[in-house]
Parts: sequence; structure tokens; C-alpha cells
Amino acid sequence: MDAFAVSENILAEEEKPDANGRQNTEETNKFQRAISSWRGIDLTNTIPKLDATASEIVANQRDALVQRKDLAQKTKDFRKLDDASKLTEYKGLLKGRT
Repeated sequence: MDAFAVSENILAEEEKPDANGRQNTEETNKFQRAISSWRGIDLTNTIPKLDATASEIVANQRDALVQRKDLAQKTKDFRKLDDASKLTEYKGLLKGRT
């Protein structure tokens, strides 16, 4: 027997007919399955993992934004160079390095 079901009198409700005289077992079974699914999620361990993942995503987004701005600045500087300098500097621009 499920301790939660006993403490909440869920099993007792299964035996009682509803207003129409039918057993209420299908709804109770759905409820018990939902409760067991929530127990299987293990929120106490899942929440810290999700928080760490969210922090990592934010850090990666911040890094990507900085890198895009840096590349945009390098592209602007590259356009200002004369043709001879562009021939030597284009590889660094393609690789994203100076």
C-alpha cells in the first residue's frame, strides 16, 4: 500500500460509490499515477541541475555577444585598411583572431 494513499484516504474513496452509484477508481488511479510521476522527477536534485544549466547558458550567451561585437569591430577596422594590408589580414579576420 502506498503511504501517501493511506494518509490521504485515497484508498477509502475507491471503495465508495459516487453520486451515480459508480466506483471512482479510474479517477483515483489517474491521481495515483500523477503522484508517482511527480515523485519520479525528484525535484530536489533536478532544480540545482537546472539552475546550473541556466547559469551556463547565460554565460555562453554573454560570451557569444562579446565575440560578435569584437568580430564586428574587427570587420570595421578591416574595411578601413588599404588593399595591400587586406591581403595579409583577411586570414585573421576569417579565423576571428587579430
